[in-house]
Amino acid sequence: MGKLNRGDLILEVDGTPVIDANSLIAPVSAGAPGSRMLFRLLRDGGQIVVAAELGGHLAGATERAEAGSANDLVLVASAYRTGYGAKQDLAQAVDHYRLAWEAGSLEGGYWLARCYDQGWGVTQDRSGAADLMRKVADQNYPPAQAPTAFFILTGIGGEDNPLLALVCADAAATADNAFGLYMMGYISEGVEGIPGSDIELAIGYYRRAAQRGIEGALQNLERLGEPVYIVAEVQTQLKRLGLYAGRPDGVVGSGTRRAIRTFERLVGLPETGEIGAVMARRLTKVIAGTDYLAEPEDR
Repeated sequence: MGKLNRGDLILEVDGTPVIDANSLIAPVSAGAPGSRMLFRLLRDGGQIVVAAELGGHLAGATERAEAGSANDLVLVASAYRTGYGAKQDLAQAVDHYRLAWEAGSLEGGYWLARCYDQGWGVTQDRSGAADLMRKVADQNYPPAQAPTAFFILTGIGGEDNPLLALVCADAAATADNAFGLYMMGYISEGVEGIPGSDIELAIGYYRRAAQRGIEGALQNLERLGEPVYIVAEVQTQLKRLGLYAGRPDGVVGSGTRRAIRTFERLVGLPETGEIGAVMARRLTKVIAGTDYLAEPEDR
C-alpha cells in the first residue's frame, strides 16, 4: 500500500483526470473509509501509480469533538464547511467553530470570524467579524493578524488605527503568512496614516505573496508594471516538482525550456517552452497546492 507525499502532482484518480481541485476532492471524499483508490501522479520528474487507502479519521474526530476536543471540533467544522468528509452544512460548521473557539482554539475563532465576515451559515456581520478577528489576532495568531490589518484599513469594525494595522500585517508577514505578505505590499505602496512609501519593497512583498498563490498579488505586480515571474524563481519551482535538474541561474537554456514544456504538457497548456504569464500563474498555483491540471478555459 502506497501513500501520497507532499509535492506530488496528482494527474488521475481511479482513471479519471484531475482538471481542478474539485475533481480531485470529490471522488476522494465520496470514498468509504478503508477503501483503496489508484492515483496516477508526478513525483520526482516521473509518473507513477500509487494505491492509497482512505482514512476513516473523521468518525473518530466526531466522537472526540462531542467530548469537547477543540482540535477535533475544528476538523469536523471544516468538513461541514467544505462538504469534504461530511454533507455540507454551514450552520453546523458555525456551531462547531464556535464551540472550538469557546474551548480555546484560535483556529476555531479565526474560522468563526471568517463565517461571520462571509455570511457562511450565519447572518453576515462584518463588524462582528472584525471584532472577533481582532481578539484572535491579539493572541498572536498570524492567520488572524493579516485580516485584522485589512479590516482596520478598510474601516470595517470602526477601528481607526493605521499603525496597528501595520503592526498586525508585519507580524503576519514575519510568520510568512501569505495574506500578511500581501497586506505589507499594500501598506508599503503608501497608506494614509502610515508615513512613507516604498514601491520596491511593495513589489518584494507582492512577489512573495504571489509565490504562495495570492491572486491579488499577481494582479498588483501587473499593475505596477512588474513581470509576474522571475526566471530563477520559475526554475526553483520546476525543480521542486522534479522537472528541472539544473541550477536556478536565471538563464533560460535548453534544460529550462525542456522542463517548461513538460510542465505545460502535464497541466494542459500549449507546449511553448517559454515562460509566460499563464504558465507562471499555473506553476505558482500548483506549487501552492491550489490548482492541479489546466482548467477548461485555459486549454
